[in-house]
Amino acid sequence: MAGQSVLVHAIPGETLEHEILKFCSQITHYPFNSWMILPTRRLVKMVQGKLIEMKQSFLPDHICTLDELCEHLIDQHGQEIVRINSTASRLLLIDIMHEHEDDLTLFFTNKNPSPRAIQDLQTLLQVIIRREINYPACLGSLASEKSYQIDILISAYKNRLVEKNLVDPDTLLIWVIDFLSKINQEHATSILGHVHLYGLFEPLPLEKRLITSIKKVCSSLTYTIPFGRDPEVFSDSGSWLSPDYEEDLDIHIEKSQITTIFSYEPSQTGDQLSFSHITGMGFSDPVMEMNSVAREISRLLSLGASYDDIVVVSPDVRTSLGYATETFADFHIPITSSQGPHISTTPLIAYYLTIFDVIEKGFRYEELIRVIQSPYCRFRWTEYGETGYSDISPDKAITDQTGNYRILLYDHVDLICRSYGLDGGHIDWDFRLSEIVRMCKETKEDPSKEQKQNTEEKSKSESSHSYSPRPPLPVEQIEITVSGILRFIALLRTLQEKQTIPEHIDQFNNILREFGSPVPGTDRDAPENAWLSDEEFSLLKSFESVYQELKNISRAGIVSSISSKGPISFIKFIRSFRHLIQDKTLNTEPGIPGIMLTGIREIVHQHYPYVFLISLNEGFIPRLTTRLPFTNASENARMDTRTLSDILRQEKYQFIAALLSGTSHVYLSWYEHKDERTTLPSVFIDHLRTSTLLPEWEYRATNETENPPHPYEYGAIEASIVAGKCIHNKRWREAQSLIPHDVSLFSLFDRITIERSYRFRLNRSEYDGIIGYDHVIRKMLSKKFGTDYHWSASMFETYAKCPFRFYLERVVHIRPLPDIGSDLPPETKGNLIHTILSRFERTMYERNLLPLHEDIIDQALSTIKEIAIEECDKVPYATPLWHAKKRQLMGDDKVGDGMLDRFVFAEIERLQQDDDGRVPHPYKPSLFEFSFGAVKGPDDDPHSLHKPVDLIDIQKDWNQSDGDQIGKKSSDIVRFIGKIDRIDCTPDGLFGIIDYKTGKKIPGPSDLTRMTALQLPLYLLAYHKISHLTPAFGSYVQLQRKIMHSLILYDPAHKRTLPKGKLPKSEPKWRDILECALDSSISHVHTIRDGQFPIQATSECNTDWYCPYKTICRFQPDRGSQLGEWSHYPSEEYSDMKKGDA
Repeated sequence: MAGQSVLVHAIPGETLEHEILKFCSQITHYPFNSWMILPTRRLVKMVQGKLIEMKQSFLPDHICTLDELCEHLIDQHGQEIVRINSTASRLLLIDIMHEHEDDLTLFFTNKNPSPRAIQDLQTLLQVIIRREINYPACLGSLASEKSYQIDILISAYKNRLVEKNLVDPDTLLIWVIDFLSKINQEHATSILGHVHLYGLFEPLPLEKRLITSIKKVCSSLTYTIPFGRDPEVFSDSGSWLSPDYEEDLDIHIEKSQITTIFSYEPSQTGDQLSFSHITGMGFSDPVMEMNSVAREISRLLSLGASYDDIVVVSPDVRTSLGYATETFADFHIPITSSQGPHISTTPLIAYYLTIFDVIEKGFRYEELIRVIQSPYCRFRWTEYGETGYSDISPDKAITDQTGNYRILLYDHVDLICRSYGLDGGHIDWDFRLSEIVRMCKETKEDPSKEQKQNTEEKSKSESSHSYSPRPPLPVEQIEITVSGILRFIALLRTLQEKQTIPEHIDQFNNILREFGSPVPGTDRDAPENAWLSDEEFSLLKSFESVYQELKNISRAGIVSSISSKGPISFIKFIRSFRHLIQDKTLNTEPGIPGIMLTGIREIVHQHYPYVFLISLNEGFIPRLTTRLPFTNASENARMDTRTLSDILRQEKYQFIAALLSGTSHVYLSWYEHKDERTTLPSVFIDHLRTSTLLPEWEYRATNETENPPHPYEYGAIEASIVAGKCIHNKRWREAQSLIPHDVSLFSLFDRITIERSYRFRLNRSEYDGIIGYDHVIRKMLSKKFGTDYHWSASMFETYAKCPFRFYLERVVHIRPLPDIGSDLPPETKGNLIHTILSRFERTMYERNLLPLHEDIIDQALSTIKEIAIEECDKVPYATPLWHAKKRQLMGDDKVGDGMLDRFVFAEIERLQQDDDGRVPHPYKPSLFEFSFGAVKGPDDDPHSLHKPVDLIDIQKDWNQSDGDQIGKKSSDIVRFIGKIDRIDCTPDGLFGIIDYKTGKKIPGPSDLTRMTALQLPLYLLAYHKISHLTPAFGSYVQLQRKIMHSLILYDPAHKRTLPKGKLPKSEPKWRDILECALDSSISHVHTIRDGQFPIQATSECNTDWYCPYKTICRFQPDRGSQLGEWSHYPSEEYSDMKKGDA
C-alpha cells in the first residue's frame, strides 16, 4: 500500500534548508531507507557538505540524483545484471553496427561509422527511451529507409542488452521500474522508506513513471516542485503525481517578483520592477568583461568576502574558462571550474593521439613531424641501440657529457625534410632517407665539394653532376638525424602487431618510455613524469583511466570485437580508444580554494552572496535548437519531442533560478564584440530591461581614474597600461605604485623613449640596423668586409634593395628555412636549365655551328634534347610534379613544343633581318659560364679567370677616360667576382652580356635607374676591364612559356646593329648608368663597413620582391609610406625631434 505523498510548491532554492532539516530528522530514525533525490550532482555535493558541517551522520549514497538512485538499486539488487556506462554502450553500439553493416549502409563511411555518427545515435536512442517514443511507428507515413535502419539498430541493441543482462544509463530506469513493480511492499519499504525529491524541473516521461513507481512503494514521499508566478515558465503543476495533498510554502515577495520578469508588462516607466541587488552592464569584448569581473571580485575580497562567497556563472563554461584563467591569474585570484576541458584537446593527450594518427594514417609526414615536434617527445639513443628519456639541452645535440647519447632534434628533422622534399603525404621513409645518407656520403668523399658550396659565390655548374639539395646541416649531423628518424619509425612500427588490449596498452607505454615521454600508469616521481606540472599529471591519470576502462570492457566480454580472449589490430584498438576518450574531461581536484566558475544549469537551488552571471549573449542563452540527430522538423513533431517553446521555457527557468541564487548581489554582464564581429546581448536582457529597473555596476573605467588607484583595481597587464598613462601625465607617484618593485621609473621611461623616438615612423636609429655608432662594431665590420673580401653583384643588389636583409644574411648569418613543397626547388631548377643551355651552346660552339641558323635547326634540337635528357636523369626527384615540369621543359606530342624548343627558335630569330630591313650585327655566342674570381667549377668556361677584378681600378680607368684624374690609395681595393652566363662577341671588337632568368619577373629599366639592378652594368664593366673589348649591350633572356630577349641596357651608338629583342620605351642613359652602378657599389662597401643597415632606408618595402626574411622583419609599411615620409629620409624633422627629446 502506498504511503503518504506531499507535493510542495516552492520558489527554486527557497525551501532547500527546510527540506535538509526534515531529511536530517528522518535519517535519525530511519537511516537506511531515507533518500534525498536532487536534480544536479553539484547540488548533491553541496547538501552532503551541509550535513557534514552539521555533523549529521548519513549514508552518502542516499543523497543522489535520480539516475544515481537507479545505479544504487541495480548494484545492490540487480544480482546478475551488469551496469554499463555510456562509453561501454558506445562500443557495444559500434559492435552491433558492424554485425549489421549490410543493413545499415547509411551510417558507414570508409567501412567505419564516424565518432560523430555514433554520438548522434546515442543521443537519439536516449531521447527515444526517456521520452518513451514508439519509434518508428509514430512516424506513420513519414517512415523511410533511414528510420527503418535506425529501428534495426535500436532493436538489435536492446536485444543485445537483454541477452547479456546489461543495462545502460537509460534502460536502467526501466529496470528499476520493473524491479519495484515485482517486489513485495515490505521489501520495497525497507529499501525506499522516506523519499525527498527536490527541485526536478519538468522530468521526462520515463522519469515521471519512475517517480510514480517510487511513490507507490515508499512509506512517504515529499516532492518539492519549482514554482513561480509566471505560468508560462512554471507550467508543470505536478498533477501527474496525484499527490495526497499539496502545500504552498510562504513566498518571499521580492523573489516571487523575480519569477515574473518574462511576463510582467509595466504600464509606464515608473511602474517597472526594482531589485536593488541586481545590476547589469555591457562591455566592449569578452576580455574587458572578464577584466571587470576580476576587478570587482578583487574589490569584494579586499572588503572581507571569501572565495566561497563568490561564484561566476556562464552559459558556456569552457569558452569562459580560457578568458577567466588568464585574467584571474593577472589579478592573482585562484579559480576552479566545475567543468574541465576535454582532455583530447590538451597538448599532452593530443600528443598521444597524434602517435595514434601516425599509425592509423600510414606514417604520413604531417603526423610524424607533429610527434617529433612535441615537447613531450624527448627521444634519444646510443650508437649501440639503447634509448631513453633525456634532459640534455639542445646545444648538446650530438652527444651528452659522456659522448654516448644522440638526440633527435625537431629543428634538424624539419630542415632535412624541407631540404630533401620529405614534406607531405605518404613517404617511403626507408628509401628516401637512405638516399639522403647516400648523398651525404658522396659529399664526405669529396671534401672539396662542400668547400666550394661554402664560398660566397657557389658554382652553378656543379649541379651538372648533382642536383641534390645543398646540405642544410653538417654531414655528420644529417647522418645522426637520419639514423634517429629511422630508429624512431622502427619503434612506432612495433605497434602494428596484432595483440590483446592489455598487450597493446603495455606496448604503447613501452614506446612512450623509449621516446622519453610521460608514461600513463607510472608514479609521479618516475623519471619520465617528474618534470610534469600538476595539471599535466592529472591529465596523465585521466588518460590512464581510459586505459583501465578499455581493459575492463575487454575483460568483461561485453563487446565481442575487443574481447580479451583474442588479439586485435592496433587500428581497431585506436578506434575503440578514440570512442572512449572523446567525451572524457579533466576533473577538478576537490578542496582546491578559489573562485568557482560553473554552468548556469549547475547553480540552480543554491545560494551565494555574490553571483556573476557573465556572457549573457545571443546564441549562448537561450540556446534555441530543436535539432534531434537523424530527424527533420516533421519527424520531430510526430515524435513529440521538445518544441521551440519547450526549450525557451526551460531556458527561462534556468535564468530565473540563476538570478534567485544571489543573496547580496547579482552582477549581469554581456559584451558587444568578439573576434571583430558584433554580438548582441541575450533577449533575456531585453526582457529584463523592459520589466525591471536594471542599474549598471558601480564601475569606474581605467581612463577615468583621477585619484590614486586602489591595490585591487588592476591586474598586472592593465596596471602597466595605466602606469603608462600616469607617466604621460607626469603623475610619477601613481605610476610608481603600479609598476613592479624591481623596475625603476628611469628604466621604464628610457624604454618608452626608445620606442617613441627611435622606432616611431621611419627607422633611422641603432635599434633598426644602424649599428656603426659603436667603434668596436665598426672595426669588426671593417675587418670582415676588408680589402680581401670578395664582393658579388647579388650582394650589392641585396644591399641596394634592403640593407637590413644584407645585415641578416651577411653579418649575423641568419639562414632562412628552405621552402616546403614537393616542387623542384627554384635554385635546382635554375641550375638545371643553366647547365643544359651552357652545355648545348658550348657543344655547338665546338662544332662551329654558332650562331644558330635555320639550316641546322634539326641538329640543334636533337643536340639540346640529348643533353637535357642526360641532365634530367641526374635530378633526384620522382614526384608527379617533377615529371610535369620535365614535360614542359622537353615538350612532347601532347603539350607541344617545350621550353628548350622555343629557346632554339628564339636564338635563330634574334639575328634575322627585321621587317624594316635592319640586319643585326653577327653577335656570336663565345663564352659560357665565364667566371672571374669565383671558385671555378668543372663546367666553367676554359677562359675563366681565377683573379677578381678591382672596382676601384675600373673607377679610376673610367674617370681617366673622362679626363678626370683621381688618386688611388693602396688600401682602396674592392675585389669583385662573378660568373657571366653568356658573352656574345663580334669580329670588330664589340660584346654583349646575356643573363638567363628562369623566374617570372626580371629587372626592368626602372630598376637600372634606381640602382637596384647592378648585375648587368657591373658585368659589362668587369669584362671590359678583362678583355678591353667594347661593351654594346646587357640583356636578359627570360626562360618561361615565352622566350623573351630583353635588352634593357645598351649603347645608343650601336642601337641599329643590336640583336632582336625587347627594347625599353626610352633610350637608356648608357654611360650614366654604368658610372652610377660603379659608384653605388663602391659606396655600398663603405656604408657596410660603417655599419649602416637601415630597414628600407629610401623607399617602402616592395611586396612583389620575394624575401625569405619577411617573417622576422620589423618593417611596418604604415610607419612611413602612409605618412608620405619616405622622401624625407634622413629628415630634418628627426634631428629637431631628437633635440627636443634631449
